[in-house]
Amino acid sequence: MTASTRRAALGAILAAPLASVPALAATQNLPEAEARFIAIGPQLVPLLDEFDRLWAIAKAAHADWWKAGEHLPRPRWPAMESLPEWKIYSDLVEPAEKVGDAAWALYDPFDGLHLTSLQAVLLRCRWAASFDLEEEAMADIKRLWREGTICA
Repeated sequence: MTASTRRAALGAILAAPLASVPALAATQNLPEAEARFIAIGPQLVPLLDEFDRLWAIAKAAHADWWKAGEHLPRPRWPAMESLPEWKIYSDLVEPAEKVGDAAWALYDPFDGLHLTSLQAVLLRCRWAASFDLEEEAMADIKRLWREGTICA
């Protein structure tokens, strides 16, 4: 399974439960920072969905650009930027990066926060899936499992 397939699968699995996260957070006795983290879910998840969509388009344009430059002699870099595919790729990367930056700005205050609830960990997993950081998020799930917070 490729990284993008894992991301898509994890995103699909995690998107549904996150719709009810704010209601769950209100009923639990969570640390204030964790409750605030869960509360950003309704803003964060749509940003991540849009980032994933835009990034997939940009990655396809990157592959087209790279393929277009295969005929160029090495070193290719200066000539690669003169290809028309470069302009297409760079034009597509810009909106993806803007959405990604907005997601990072929303998430950043909570980066490294010790999470105690499965809902918060799942939100972190959804965020991590968009940025190829699944291993970091899985560490939270393993920790909750070891603590007995979740069962196998």
